[in-house]
Amino acid sequence: MIYAGWLCSPHPSTRWTQRSGFIFIVIEAPAAKDIKFILSPDGHFKFCAMGDDDLPYELDLELFDAINLEESKLTIGSRHITYLIKMADPKWWKRLLKEEGKPPAFLKIDSVSL
Repeated sequence: MIYAGWLCSPHPSTRWTQRSGFIFIVIEAPAAKDIKFILSPDGHFKFCAMGDDDLPYELDLELFDAINLEESKLTIGSRHITYLIKMADPKWWKRLLKEEGKPPAFLKIDSVSL
């Protein structure tokens, strides 16, 4: 399936946590290449990359609330990609995603790191 030139694919293992005014999203993507990332002020988060096994990975998430693009940052490491996302309103989010209910299996709360 092709979406705006992006190959749709399996979801990478993803962890998230929040701290005062920020959301951290960590995507497990060893030796990722051809990384594409879209983050919009309304909280639409889209990620696509090729993994070290030459398989494509993709995330397309609607975050719980609006974010501040100017103060959000991306860090690419050899084993994972970390997004530091500044909340537009620094109130505590009840969950990462706008949609209520159980989150997808690939998405876990990261209670250990950061």
